Amino acid sequence: MIALTGILVFAVALVAYGAWLNHAGENVIAERMGNRVLPLRGERAHIHRLQAVMTQDMVNLAPEQMTDAVTRVEGVITEAYVAPHTHVHKGQPICRIVNEDIPLKILQVDSNIAKAEAEKKRSGNMYARHQALLAQDATSVEKVEEAEAGYKAACAAIDELQAQREQLLVMQGRQTIVSPIDGEVLMMYRQAGSFVQAGTAIALVGDFSRLRFSAAMSDEMLRSLLPMDSEREITFSAADFTKVYNTRYGAGNEGQGQHFSVRITDIQPALSEAASMRNVVWSIDNASGVLEAQSYSGVRITEMQPHQVLAVPLDAMIDRQRDAVFVLTDDGRIERQAIRTGAQDADYVEVLSGLREGEIVVTSGAEGLEDGMRATVELDTDDCVPSADGGQTAADGAKGDGTDGRK
Repeated sequence: MIALTGILVFAVALVAYGAWLNHAGENVIAERMGNRVLPLRGERAHIHRLQAVMTQDMVNLAPEQMTDAVTRVEGVITEAYVAPHTHVHKGQPICRIVNEDIPLKILQVDSNIAKAEAEKKRSGNMYARHQALLAQDATSVEKVEEAEAGYKAACAAIDELQAQREQLLVMQGRQTIVSPIDGEVLMMYRQAGSFVQAGTAIALVGDFSRLRFSAAMSDEMLRSLLPMDSEREITFSAADFTKVYNTRYGAGNEGQGQHFSVRITDIQPALSEAASMRNVVWSIDNASGVLEAQSYSGVRITEMQPHQVLAVPLDAMIDRQRDAVFVLTDDGRIERQAIRTGAQDADYVEVLSGLREGEIVVTSGAEGLEDGMRATVELDTDDCVPSADGGQTAADGAKGDGTDGRK
């Protein structure tokens, strides 16, 4: 019993000692982690000359005007007045369709009208005679009314035939197919000698001098594009410049190196109405003739004139939402800070709120970082510029013994 008791006491003591060692080890590790100082890189929030850049993976360009020239009569195309890629004006003839039945039907109607005119004259004379006989009490009222009805029916028959003739003349006029809009003949669907039914598209006419596309944008991002009506520059991936409609190139175009002028033409809902997301319509000047109505990828829209804004590097953003950064506090620890961002260029993003000029943000990556961690931050000073009030920048703070630029 004494030996068994000793063994049990020894086992309990061994377990307790192991638990104590484990707890003590965790405390040591936690203490070491708490006292660990992370070497990070960072940069001060500063005034940056930002030329805003917006990117889109893909846009679908559409012309302001593009439609089919459609025949409204059936027949055979006998002559084409224009060739593909010819510029046409609204109402300009494109081709002629001949329906041989229309002239024959017009002759038949003319013959019927002549017969109806004769019937009208006969019934009119009969109606007049019955009126004269009625005045002499030589006929009945019923006979007069019957003669009157016959005369009115003859008049109505002539009116109906005249309407049929007018309709045939309209159809005869429609044998000449005209352009519905100003633009370029992009495609000819039918050639001379083809038989077409009414409602068949003959040619595609469009105006590619201005193309447009729409994109969804957040209200904050849109409002950062001030002024809204300013001209911007848009470029596309060089691999996308292929011709689908084989349209003509404009004089002086730069081919795959062409830069295009673009403007905002419509915003829905309007800026005067509260909304988090808005649909923005952009209009592109395609006078060079390089673009067509199709999809293009690798879209990049750049402001023509840069402006001064408070900015931080894009590398400081914690996630793709661009709404938070890690900031170095006065006691040498990092802290997650919520911010609002606006426009961006290739390297920097505008800070609308949440940071003050001169605050240090971490740029070496947010993975594994947590609030309260101790850190030393080495400043990247390449792009730091003097602030608007003449205050010291990170570049100035890094001069001297090499330690002033660190915290």
